Amino acid sequence: MTGTNGKTTTAYMIKHILEDSGHTCAMFGSVNTIINGETYPSLNTTPDALSLQKHLAISKDEFVIMEVSSHGIAQGRIHGIEFDFGLFTNLDHDHLDYHHTMEDYFLTKAKMFEALKDHGYAIINNYNEWGAKLSSILPSRNFSLITLGNKESDALKINKITPGFSEISYKGCNLPLQLTILGQHNTYNAAMAFLTASQIGVPIQQIMKSLRTFSGIPGRFELFKRSNGTTIVVDYAHTAEAFSNCLTTAKIEGAEKVFHVFGFRGDRDSSKRNKMITVSKKLADEIILTFDDLNGVPSAAMLQELNELNEGQVISDRTLAIQYAIEKAAEKDWVIITGKGNERYRLDFSLPVSSDRETVEYVLQKEGKRVLEKEHLKLRNLLK
Repeated sequence: MTGTNGKTTTAYMIKHILEDSGHTCAMFGSVNTIINGETYPSLNTTPDALSLQKHLAISKDEFVIMEVSSHGIAQGRIHGIEFDFGLFTNLDHDHLDYHHTMEDYFLTKAKMFEALKDHGYAIINNYNEWGAKLSSILPSRNFSLITLGNKESDALKINKITPGFSEISYKGCNLPLQLTILGQHNTYNAAMAFLTASQIGVPIQQIMKSLRTFSGIPGRFELFKRSNGTTIVVDYAHTAEAFSNCLTTAKIEGAEKVFHVFGFRGDRDSSKRNKMITVSKKLADEIILTFDDLNGVPSAAMLQELNELNEGQVISDRTLAIQYAIEKAAEKDWVIITGKGNERYRLDFSLPVSSDRETVEYVLQKEGKRVLEKEHLKLRNLLK
């Protein structure tokens, strides 16, 4: 599958549905590589061509689920592979340091469908304008085009999205789509997974049951709860649309104030940064700008850029930025931390942690110890 956002979550949803149905699955993606039930760290979203062929050669799994990046397509990493299913989730402003224009980025993604087998399936999200464009330009070949969208020709329609419950139309039936994970964007991911699993042949009731028990994946809208009631989210979001998905979800879920912690990757697609800032300003109540991967850009230069934006707080140490936001947030507030997801830090920071997830856990644990110490002190004073 390919697309800017949603590849990882959709891939894991499909894996969960298939495994729930008694099948075995290999997974090649940005979080992990999973082969024959063994899990390995992923170096790239799509492995290099040699590694990919080695993985395929040793896999004894019934299904292989693969996230296909635009870099992977452009660099020939999937050359020689034929796909039974090709999924397109969406397209958003990203990687234009590499592709230069959205049109080139789109056409690169579209090339994945040239590797689709005869009698295969192209499953495309027509709710996204680039998906609708892809549906209209795919060559007439001997494969099935299955789409979700609002038109009569679309196989699946999303009728309603509300927290914890959505309704879809499929084959003339209105069906409840219940998810344990939050976010309107995850309803679209679930719809893509639903369409794929149904074409594979998994019974509809089994698909719906499996989606109800899907618990999410590390670093993709991963929720933490502070003792005072604050909700904290760690997410990989690094585009304007992905920001909108995260921040809008917090508002829908009743956030009184939203604190947004994020940064920019050095030497990577600076053309999308103004859109990211615009979305965050519109939907967040307080912005905390911090470092992401610098990728060789001097820290002084990145700090200067963040300060020149003149938007919100600038705390270059990512762990201290996260700590600041958490400590400032009140009971019904949300802290949204975006950009890294499950990835490990490449820089050294003040707190003894190596990821956003670990930072959140460290801050919450430290707070818990402080509360416990205060309670012990109160008890000692009462006993005097």
